[in-house]
Amino acid sequence: MPYGVGEVLGDQVTGRTCYMPQIVPSGSAQTVEELDHRDEAILQQAQPGEATDLVPLDPGEPDKCVQVGGSLTGQLRDELIAFLRMNADLFAWTPADMPGILAGVMVHKLGLNTD
Repeated sequence: MPYGVGEVLGDQVTGRTCYMPQIVPSGSAQTVEELDHRDEAILQQAQPGEATDLVPLDPGEPDKCVQVGGSLTGQLRDELIAFLRMNADLFAWTPADMPGILAGVMVHKLGLNTD
Protein backbone atom coordinates (compact mmCIF):
# COMPACT_ATOMS: atom_id res chain seq x y z
CA MET A 1 0.00 0.00 0.00
CA PRO A 2 1.53 3.32 -1.02
CA TYR A 3 2.15 6.02 1.56
CA GLY A 4 2.93 9.72 1.27
CA VAL A 5 1.88 12.32 -1.23
CA GLY A 6 0.71 11.15 -4.63
CA GLU A 7 0.51 13.05 -7.88
CA VAL A 8 -2.11 12.48 -10.55
CA LEU A 9 -1.36 13.76 -14.00
CA GLY A 10 -3.91 14.36 -16.72
CA ASP A 11 -4.25 15.81 -20.17
CA GLN A 12 -6.09 19.17 -20.04
CA VAL A 13 -6.75 19.23 -23.78
CA THR A 14 -8.46 15.85 -23.71
CA GLY A 15 -10.35 16.82 -20.56
CA ARG A 16 -11.70 19.99 -22.19
CA THR A 17 -12.56 18.08 -25.36
CA CYS A 18 -14.77 15.77 -23.31
CA TYR A 19 -16.20 18.46 -21.01
CA MET A 20 -17.13 21.26 -23.44
CA PRO A 21 -19.75 19.37 -25.49
CA GLN A 22 -21.56 18.62 -22.24
CA ILE A 23 -21.99 22.26 -21.21
CA VAL A 24 -22.48 23.93 -24.60
CA PRO A 25 -25.99 23.50 -26.04
CA SER A 26 -25.95 21.49 -29.23
CA GLY A 27 -28.68 23.56 -30.88
CA SER A 28 -31.04 20.67 -31.45
CA ALA A 29 -33.76 20.06 -28.97
CA GLN A 30 -36.28 17.30 -28.72
CA THR A 31 -39.79 18.11 -27.65
CA VAL A 32 -41.39 15.79 -25.19
CA GLU A 33 -45.12 15.40 -25.29
CA GLU A 34 -46.56 15.14 -21.82
CA LEU A 35 -49.30 12.59 -21.57
CA ASP A 36 -51.56 12.06 -18.60
CA HIS A 37 -51.07 8.32 -18.29
CA ARG A 38 -53.34 7.98 -15.29
CA ASP A 39 -56.49 5.99 -15.87
CA GLU A 40 -59.56 7.65 -14.39
CA ALA A 41 -60.94 4.27 -13.35
CA ILE A 42 -57.84 3.62 -11.26
CA LEU A 43 -57.95 7.07 -9.68
CA GLN A 44 -61.40 6.49 -8.29
CA GLN A 45 -61.63 5.00 -4.84
CA ALA A 46 -61.31 1.24 -4.85
CA GLN A 47 -64.47 -0.69 -4.11
CA PRO A 48 -64.80 -4.29 -2.91
CA GLY A 49 -65.54 -6.86 -5.58
CA GLU A 50 -68.56 -8.12 -3.68
CA ALA A 51 -70.93 -7.02 -0.95
CA THR A 52 -69.37 -6.92 2.50
CA ASP A 53 -70.69 -7.19 6.03
CA LEU A 54 -69.47 -5.07 8.95
CA VAL A 55 -68.34 -7.21 11.87
CA PRO A 56 -67.50 -5.58 15.21
CA LEU A 57 -64.31 -7.00 16.69
CA ASP A 58 -65.32 -6.10 20.23
CA PRO A 59 -68.99 -5.88 21.24
CA GLY A 60 -68.00 -3.25 23.81
CA GLU A 61 -66.57 -1.01 21.07
CA PRO A 62 -68.97 -1.13 18.11
CA ASP A 63 -67.03 1.54 16.19
CA LYS A 64 -64.10 -0.86 15.71
CA CYS A 65 -65.37 -2.97 12.85
CA VAL A 66 -63.87 -4.87 9.95
CA GLN A 67 -65.49 -5.85 6.69
CA VAL A 68 -65.75 -9.48 5.64
CA GLY A 69 -67.05 -10.82 2.36
CA GLY A 70 -70.81 -11.11 2.26
CA SER A 71 -70.61 -14.37 0.34
CA LEU A 72 -68.77 -16.13 3.19
CA THR A 73 -71.06 -18.49 5.02
CA GLY A 74 -70.97 -21.17 7.65
CA GLN A 75 -67.85 -22.46 9.27
CA LEU A 76 -65.41 -20.44 7.12
CA ARG A 77 -67.08 -17.16 8.10
CA ASP A 78 -67.17 -18.14 11.79
CA GLU A 79 -63.49 -19.17 11.76
CA LEU A 80 -62.45 -15.93 10.04
CA ILE A 81 -64.36 -13.77 12.52
CA ALA A 82 -62.96 -15.76 15.46
CA PHE A 83 -59.43 -15.32 14.07
CA LEU A 84 -59.91 -11.57 13.59
CA ARG A 85 -61.31 -11.16 17.10
CA MET A 86 -58.47 -13.21 18.59
CA ASN A 87 -55.98 -10.86 16.88
CA ALA A 88 -57.93 -7.62 17.42
CA ASP A 89 -55.05 -6.19 19.45
CA LEU A 90 -52.95 -6.09 16.25
CA PHE A 91 -55.22 -3.53 14.58
CA ALA A 92 -54.20 0.11 14.90
CA TRP A 93 -57.24 2.35 15.12
CA THR A 94 -55.38 5.50 16.20
CA PRO A 95 -51.72 6.60 16.29
CA ALA A 96 -51.78 5.88 20.04
CA ASP A 97 -52.26 2.20 19.13
CA MET A 98 -48.81 2.19 17.48
CA PRO A 99 -46.29 2.71 20.28
CA GLY A 100 -42.69 2.79 19.21
CA ILE A 101 -43.37 4.17 15.73
CA LEU A 102 -42.18 7.74 15.36
CA ALA A 103 -44.85 10.23 14.32
CA GLY A 104 -42.60 11.43 11.49
CA VAL A 105 -42.75 7.96 9.98
CA MET A 106 -46.49 7.42 10.18
CA VAL A 107 -47.78 10.96 9.56
CA HIS A 108 -48.16 12.25 6.03
CA LYS A 109 -48.19 16.00 5.54
CA LEU A 110 -49.40 17.45 2.28
CA GLY A 111 -47.96 20.88 1.55
CA LEU A 112 -50.70 23.03 0.06
CA ASN A 113 -50.55 26.60 -1.10
CA THR A 114 -53.57 28.21 0.57
CA ASP A 115 -53.34 31.43 -1.44
